[in-house]
Amino acid sequence: MTAKVFNESAIPVIDIFAGPGGLGEGFSAFEAVPGYCPFRIGLSIEKDEFAHETLRLRSFFRQFPRGHAPKLYYDVLRRKFPLSELSDRLKEKSEELWQRWNAADLEAMHAELGAADETHKAVAKRVDRAIGGKRKPWILIGGPPCQAYSILGRVRNLGNSEYRIEDDHRSSLYREYLKIIADHWPAVFVMENVIGLLSATVQNQNVFDRIIRDLQSPKAAFGDRKVSPSQRYRVVPLIRPEKPLRSGAIRPTEFVVECERYGIPQERHRVILVGIREDLGDAQLPGLTCAPAPTVREVISDLPKLRSGLSRSRVGDGYVYLQDSPDLWLETIVNQTIRQAPEGNRRWLKMLGSGRDSQVYREIVKTVRSLELPGCDRGDEFIECSLAPAVPHSIRSWLIDERLGGVCNHQTRTHMD
Repeated sequence: MTAKVFNESAIPVIDIFAGPGGLGEGFSAFEAVPGYCPFRIGLSIEKDEFAHETLRLRSFFRQFPRGHAPKLYYDVLRRKFPLSELSDRLKEKSEELWQRWNAADLEAMHAELGAADETHKAVAKRVDRAIGGKRKPWILIGGPPCQAYSILGRVRNLGNSEYRIEDDHRSSLYREYLKIIADHWPAVFVMENVIGLLSATVQNQNVFDRIIRDLQSPKAAFGDRKVSPSQRYRVVPLIRPEKPLRSGAIRPTEFVVECERYGIPQERHRVILVGIREDLGDAQLPGLTCAPAPTVREVISDLPKLRSGLSRSRVGDGYVYLQDSPDLWLETIVNQTIRQAPEGNRRWLKMLGSGRDSQVYREIVKTVRSLELPGCDRGDEFIECSLAPAVPHSIRSWLIDERLGGVCNHQTRTHMD
């Protein structure tokens, strides 16, 4: 496999509200030609402690050609020692490794955007340092927190008479994103959010329309009406429009990317806005190319089999918390399906058996009768195993690192009986 080449002229990418770095991973892994990466992550900013640790560790990993990350990196993932010890162990190993860890520490910033003016000033300094000068092209990416706009979040808040979306600080965090654009003027920005953004309103104003206007002219959004072409943006979709609209018109649904149409085995739908600075001319995006998605089986069928856990059982008007164990889990599965409990047959299963879903009924009964306790129980933060899917797919190269010798974070949650 060709080793990646990172040159100093690579376009820096600033990732804010980064989470554990999904958008940044996409940019940093992109190869314009085999082995050559035109983008590099210059700075990632995230408030969550554990997501920030992931950003820092991945920054360290990306400093090495493919297949050449040090063994200590893999030892951390295998839980042979805690992450807190990695810096000292790298320093003991070599000065070069320790310096690379310090570089990763500079790239990943632990900060909460919107928390205080001091934070914004510190972020501005780090952005200036990362982009290396106002005249050099760079890219801003990120997804401002979206819980306030998500359809699920809005449904949850319907029953709360005291909740107002305009009072939810998360509903205005996109202005932190906007402020960085207005202060530093990236050549391009990529903003990701939930599809609920298209229908959300604040004070009877459509949120999506307002965000588009603000992103088109960030300075005007902050009250400055003297705006040059280098301070305005065209906001364009990644999806080719089926029917072109008149110049300047926007069809909101064209900003929705349905991932399963583009080779991803998950029905994840997201709004993605791409802004191109107007002084760069009429640069056009080629648009996404549809591709068949692999099945879930093709991607993860070889993961170690696990069982779920037990949380609680309903008794009368209350709950009794269960002492989870493999044997109790197996007994519970049987009791809740094919075994007749004291209160009578399980109505849901009986209905399946007597209706047009009888094939589903037979499959459930067959599966429960053949259940065995999995060797890995409920999983762990690292499970040593060999991975060999029955039907491999190319997308696995994104997901699997053969040097790891197993899988990370393969653990199950608990459920009611």
